[in-house]
Amino acid sequence: MDAAAGWAPAPRRALLGVDATSAAAVDMTTNCGYTCPAGSYLSACNTTQQCESCPAGYYCPGACEAPVACAAGTALPEYGGSHASNCSACAAGYYSLDAGRASCAKCPAGYSCAAADAAPQTCSPGSYALGANTACVACPAGHFCSSTGNAPALCSNGSYSLSNWAYCVACPAGHFCPNTAAIPSECPPGSASLGGSDGASGCAACASGTYANASAMTTCRACPAGASCADVSASPVECGNGTYSELGAASCANCAAGATSAAGAAACDTCPVGYACPGRGRDPTRCAEGSHSPGGATECAACDAGTVSSTDRDRCVACPGGYQCGDPTRGAVKCADGYWTLNGTNTECDLCPRGHFCASAYGVPQTCPSG
Repeated sequence: MDAAAGWAPAPRRALLGVDATSAAAVDMTTNCGYTCPAGSYLSACNTTQQCESCPAGYYCPGACEAPVACAAGTALPEYGGSHASNCSACAAGYYSLDAGRASCAKCPAGYSCAAADAAPQTCSPGSYALGANTACVACPAGHFCSSTGNAPALCSNGSYSLSNWAYCVACPAGHFCPNTAAIPSECPPGSASLGGSDGASGCAACASGTYANASAMTTCRACPAGASCADVSASPVECGNGTYSELGAASCANCAAGATSAAGAAACDTCPVGYACPGRGRDPTRCAEGSHSPGGATECAACDAGTVSSTDRDRCVACPGGYQCGDPTRGAVKCADGYWTLNGTNTECDLCPRGHFCASAYGVPQTCPSG
C-alpha cells in the first residue's frame, strides 16, 4: 500500500461494524478473534484473519489496532513500523504537510521551509533559495536575483545593487559607480556624468569654458556670455566694466579703444548718442544741458548761444518761441510777462513794443485797438 498516496486503513470498529460511540466498551481481541504482532495489522475481521505488514508512513502497535499515521512533519519510508518513534522528523529543508507520508518532500527552489509540517513559503523579491532551504537568502550586493529560484548574477559595469535588491540599477546621472556593490558617489564640483556606463569609470572633468559649480551635475554648463569661468568648479564671475566675453569663453577680454561696456557685457559697444565716454572701462556720462554728442564721442560738444540741447542730447536745436537761450547750459528760460520771442536762435526775450499787447510770449505782438 502507498501511504504517500493517502492510504488510510479503516478503523477496526468500522471493520467490525461497531458504532464509534460505543467502541470503547468492546474487547477488540475477542471480537476479532485474532491478534497481530507489533509492526503488523489485521486486514479484516472474521474473514481472512490475515496480518499485513504495517505500510510505509504508518506504525502499527499490533493486536487489533489499526495503523497509525506518522504525524505531519515526519515520514516513515519502511514497512513494518511498530511505534511512533519509528517516524523520523523531516530533515532541514524538507517537509510533509499531511500525516501518513512515506517520505518528506524537498523544499522547492524559490521557497523556504522553516517548519517541516507547514507549506513552503514563497521567497520575497530580492531574495532567493536554490532548494532544500529553511530560509530565503538575501540577494547579495552587486548582484541581481530576477528569479527567486535562481542563483544571483553579477551586476554589469555602470550599474549597482545593494543587499536584498532584485535588480541592478543603472548608475544615476551626476554620479559614478566604481563599485557595483556600493551606493553611487556624487560627482564633485568641476565634473559631471551622464550616468550608466559613463559612471563606471568616474566623472569627466569640465573642459575650459564650461563649469559645474555643484555636486552631482549631469553635464558641464557653457560659461555664459558676459562672465568668466577660470575655475570650472565655481560659479561664473561677471565681467567688469570695459570688458566682455562671448558664450563659452573661459575669461573676459578688454574692450578695444574707443568702445565701452557695462558689467556683464557679451560685447563692447560704441559710446551711445547723448553720452561721452572719456576712457575705456568707465561708464558713459550723459551730456550735460547745453551740450550734445552724436555717438561714439569721448566728450560732449557745447551748443551755440541761442540753441539748446535736444531731449536725447544728440544735437542742438533752436530756442523755442517764448523762451531765451543766451546761456545754453541753463536750457531754455521762459520770457517774463510783457516779453516775447519767436522760435529761432534767441539769446534774449524782446520787450512788447509800445502800442501793442503780447497775449502770448511766443506770439507776434498785436496792435492795441483804438480807444
